[in-house]
Amino acid sequence: MDRSIAVNGKAVDDYTRAIERALWHPVGTGWRAGMRYAFGRGRIGGFAAAREGRSGNNESSGRTAHHRAGGFQPVIAVGLATADDVVYLLRSANAFFPHARLSPADVIASWAGLRPLLRPPQDVAPSAASREHRVVESPSGLVTIAGGKLTTYRVMARDVVDRVAARLRELDGRPRAPRVPTDRLALPGGETADLEGLVKAAMDRGVVERTARHLVASYGSEAAAVLNLVDHDRALGRPIVAGRAALWAEVAHAVEREMAVRLSDVLLRRLHLFYATRDQAVPATSAVADWLAGALGWDATRRAEEVAAYLDLAERSRAFAKEAALSSIL
Repeated sequence: MDRSIAVNGKAVDDYTRAIERALWHPVGTGWRAGMRYAFGRGRIGGFAAAREGRSGNNESSGRTAHHRAGGFQPVIAVGLATADDVVYLLRSANAFFPHARLSPADVIASWAGLRPLLRPPQDVAPSAASREHRVVESPSGLVTIAGGKLTTYRVMARDVVDRVAARLRELDGRPRAPRVPTDRLALPGGETADLEGLVKAAMDRGVVERTARHLVASYGSEAAAVLNLVDHDRALGRPIVAGRAALWAEVAHAVEREMAVRLSDVLLRRLHLFYATRDQAVPATSAVADWLAGALGWDATRRAEEVAAYLDLAERSRAFAKEAALSSIL
């Protein structure tokens, strides 16, 4: 189970804390919890891995896992960082970085997710559990892949395709197609490493430096596609949230190029404003829902359902703050 919190700094920096919760596969033996920290720059230094993009600038570091009792259904039902999680994260952070003096008041967002791991042959420490994946085939011919992690997604896909190609050849003798060269192709937006050149190109189109750097950090060379939308409709060049660099053109881009079909797709999964603002971008909810309703053909009922679902998600993400455990964190 991935449980995370974003933490606001004492001055101007935003910080993120993340706990990775790993659910054994197959389901039935409970789940295990690990931890990864991601910090905003400035308040807590000394981290080598920097992350920039739609969520802002931060740095990350990792911690090991610990056991947490429970099964699959409770995890799905809760799906949120609890007060105990927040206490655990902040105490750990403050122990390693006493000068940070993080408190519950610094937390601006929380989120959670599931991480599947292969069931080990014997009981082992969570940190020792394999992060590898496995491809298996049932007697009926169903090919299944389990385990793995985000950073090995391409290898996982290749292994499944190779297994299916081999089985099809066994079944009807068809020749195996050559392997696709996707390991040598740039991902969308990654066609060039000259990010400063992309920033300059964006500024040459009339955007301020802060917006240019935000777009390049978020989209790489695809920043030009976002600005093309502004060229066609100047209103899309306005910020969605006052004080943030995210533009209305990014909402349009999320729908037209990134298959966003829900309000939460845009504010949470594409633009990440849910994690970047203390109010989870709730003040922008109505306006963004209006735009999406027009673009996606929602009726009044669908629009109301999308807004209600997002507001409920935002409220549940803050539920930890109401738990008494936070009162004794420091």
